[in-house]
Amino acid sequence: MKIEGGDDVMKRARDWDYEYHNKRVREEDNALSLILSSSSINVYPTLLMEPKFDRKYCCRVKVRFPDGRRITRNFLYTSSLTQLFAFCYSQIDVDRAFRLALIIPRATEYLNYNNIADLTFADSGLTSSMVSLIWD
Repeated sequence: MKIEGGDDVMKRARDWDYEYHNKRVREEDNALSLILSSSSINVYPTLLMEPKFDRKYCCRVKVRFPDGRRITRNFLYTSSLTQLFAFCYSQIDVDRAFRLALIIPRATEYLNYNNIADLTFADSGLTSSMVSLIWD
């Protein structure tokens, strides 16, 4: 049995769930940032829920870690690149500074956490990419 407009209802429900969760997470991050603002360590935002893959709204990024692991994760095109750093930080065991490298033939582009605050995945061109985590 198919409900007329059912896809639209499901999309609105999914969007509401993401908006509610993300709003709560942003409030927690703001409180944490105020506490740690005088500290020199990077404060990564809370990692948001991983969206189900849908080509219209999501991209996949594969991260290669120094220990050889490769992990693929979905991100919304509209998500900030800080989410990529938060994901990488959640996967490592040590509290150590790192950066990400987009390695393409004849060029390497480095992403530092302090330089990407306003970039989204759509703006950065990192959609469907592989990046490498490099220790500083």
